Amino acid sequence: MNLPFVVFVQHQHAMLVLNDAHRPLFAVPEALLKIGLRIRGLCEFCLFDRDLLFFEQPADVVEREVHESSFRVGIESFLLKHIISLCVNYATMKVMIVGIDEVGRGAWAGPLVVGAVLLGGVPIEGLTDSKKLTKKQRVLLDQEIRKKAKGIGLGWVSSKQIDQMGLAKALRIGAERALAHLRQHMYEEIIIDGTIKLVDDPRVTLMKKADLLVPCVSAASIVAKVARDNYMAHIGTIFPGYGFGSHVGYGTAAHREAIATKGSLPIHRHSFAPLKKEGGFELQTTKQVGDMAEQLVAAHLETKGHEIVARNWRTKYCEIDIISRQGQTLYFTEVKYRKTDDQGGGFAAITPKKLQQMAFAAEFYIAKNVSGGHELRLAAANVGGRPPKLLSYLELV
Repeated sequence: MNLPFVVFVQHQHAMLVLNDAHRPLFAVPEALLKIGLRIRGLCEFCLFDRDLLFFEQPADVVEREVHESSFRVGIESFLLKHIISLCVNYATMKVMIVGIDEVGRGAWAGPLVVGAVLLGGVPIEGLTDSKKLTKKQRVLLDQEIRKKAKGIGLGWVSSKQIDQMGLAKALRIGAERALAHLRQHMYEEIIIDGTIKLVDDPRVTLMKKADLLVPCVSAASIVAKVARDNYMAHIGTIFPGYGFGSHVGYGTAAHREAIATKGSLPIHRHSFAPLKKEGGFELQTTKQVGDMAEQLVAAHLETKGHEIVARNWRTKYCEIDIISRQGQTLYFTEVKYRKTDDQGGGFAAITPKKLQQMAFAAEFYIAKNVSGGHELRLAAANVGGRPPKLLSYLELV
């Protein structure tokens, strides 16, 4: 069968590529490369990795020239025959491989996201390591991958879970969660970028630079990166001033400065050495504590479908911590923070007098800013602990 193909050899792995511009389809088992494949005269150095060698000859030509060449350098003839046989066999069947890659491993804040993608042999132009793409390229490829792939799974592990279980276990949990989305699909192989076996499955192949070489792993890298970047951009709107939309949680100088100035957040990974060095969650002023508590409550309200209308709205007569809208109802929320329950918790501060002040502030706001047609609700949020956590949210009136 006169089929053009390419053999990539890297460290202890080989990739076979069929008619498709250096796009590997599957890994040759490590055992086939024990002898070492270095056929001079038939291979050239690939531009993006000096350790990668590739053949660009039709299969029958390569086989004939290797047998006739004086450059066999000790390679057994069955080895190349077996590789060519694999190449031809995979060319005539639909290869079902799941690619796995992670993003956010080294970030100081935000989740770890593991992507798993089953392309099923669908060609997508431009797939490569997500770090080598621009943001615009990643977004466009993400859309195409989601449209064409047989299956996509994302495994999210929060910063809190990472602190509790450690990064190594978090990576495995993330990979298991990602693969769980592909249970209804049949596949023959799982290729994981790197050298850590994240999944206990006999079909797993570990490969360095798989996100660069293997299309389904490249796709996993891209969808995980886009999903996490979008999440961190949203977090940046909830916690302004930290720059999450730009550094997406990684340890840049601007991020370090924000932590030093404003304190760390619940979404920071406090078990990580840089956060421990920065003192973990150490807010220095009452205002910093209050701001953090209000940010937590605002984030909670948004998850419940509220639109945040105003934060820290105040006049010389009155003030409201958070004003939000859900449908035709305006919510006026008082946020109360207590480090411990020694003082009775945050709700203990909502006295009858405080409730009257809240009602006056709400009516004053509506009179000045709303043209009518809205229902009014008063609410209180109880925030406590170090780092602060939202303990309870209560509608009062």
